[in-house]
Amino acid sequence: MIAASVTVSFLIITLALRVREYLAARVQPTTKEQARDRARLLVQEAKAQGHKVTIKGVVEELERQQALSRARHDARAIPQAIPARERVKAFLVRLALQAIRDRSLDTPTGWEEEEEGVEVLDRDVQQRTWLIGNSYSYHYSNRFGDRNISGAFLCGREHGQIWAVRVPGTLSTVPDALAWLEPATVTKAKEKGRIVLRQGDFYFVEMPRYREDNMDALQWTDHEYAAQGRLVAHPQHGHVIFPQDRHFKAVPQSQMGHGGSRVSAD
Repeated sequence: MIAASVTVSFLIITLALRVREYLAARVQPTTKEQARDRARLLVQEAKAQGHKVTIKGVVEELERQQALSRARHDARAIPQAIPARERVKAFLVRLALQAIRDRSLDTPTGWEEEEEGVEVLDRDVQQRTWLIGNSYSYHYSNRFGDRNISGAFLCGREHGQIWAVRVPGTLSTVPDALAWLEPATVTKAKEKGRIVLRQGDFYFVEMPRYREDNMDALQWTDHEYAAQGRLVAHPQHGHVIFPQDRHFKAVPQSQMGHGGSRVSAD
């Protein structure tokens, strides 16, 4: 009995090796008829060596080996896990694109709303601010041909809300984008050491020669000025309270407008 078991085991191993040889030689059967043809060849070879095997047994072994081969191929085809950093960047891109749509922001010619091609150019974790951009070729017409276009948006999270503002496509860092958004009036005030406060897309600049606050720029916005309390309220931002002995002017931040011009934020 022991000798018979050894012979059967040896035969199975030999048969399996021969089947692998056929598979490696890319002669895998694609139909049941082809499988039986391969099986007959193996059976004839086994019988020539004095072994007793059946076509059914060989076909089963062929099918088993094919199943293993397909499993290995499928395993190799499974995409590698996306690194956490890349998942975060993809998430930030989706948030930014949604904010651009929600705010109906002006976009560069040919800018698509899909994520393809859009990437996170820079990110400031502490300020919860990031810069997205996309460079692409756009076909204007047969007369003007193709043009290379670059678009960028500075985005961030503040008081639970996602905001976005268009900036020049030539910018590549968050600090440069923040500096570009700052109007000249604000920059000069800082250089002179004046008080500058901020609420969302508005700056409030100290004006020493003013005898009262100038909040004209807040009209038709969600920023509400209360003269009695000398504060500005907004549903998505904290209150801005002015010092009693100083007067301020509301100044909107800059943004890219239609055609790439520099305009005040809405």
